[in-house]
Amino acid sequence: MKNILDWMPQKEARRIFKIGSGTITRWLHWNSQKGDLSTPSRGRYKVRKFSDDALKAFIESNNDSTLEEISEHFGVVKNAIWKRLKLLNITRKKNHVIRGAGREKAQRIPDRNFKI
Repeated sequence: MKNILDWMPQKEARRIFKIGSGTITRWLHWNSQKGDLSTPSRGRYKVRKFSDDALKAFIESNNDSTLEEISEHFGVVKNAIWKRLKLLNITRKKNHVIRGAGREKAQRIPDRNFKI
């Protein structure tokens, strides 16, 4: 950057350092604003429509509600609820009793190499 500011034309700098004109323009802009080439700091995160605590409280009080019902309650799309639940490590209901009901234990099939 010092070479470009002191004496080197931008075209030659692009060729030597194999960088684009947009990069040089961005560097010059940052240098003129701040005096250095550090990247701009990230801004604040977007404000969320509902808090994690509110979602947890709603799920605890309405534990049988679907994603559609939760999304209607908070006024957001279903995918927003699903992503937030995934971030909070809250998984779907698992009812092993119903899922396994009516199944008989499978018979164990012996290995081919097993000799009696």
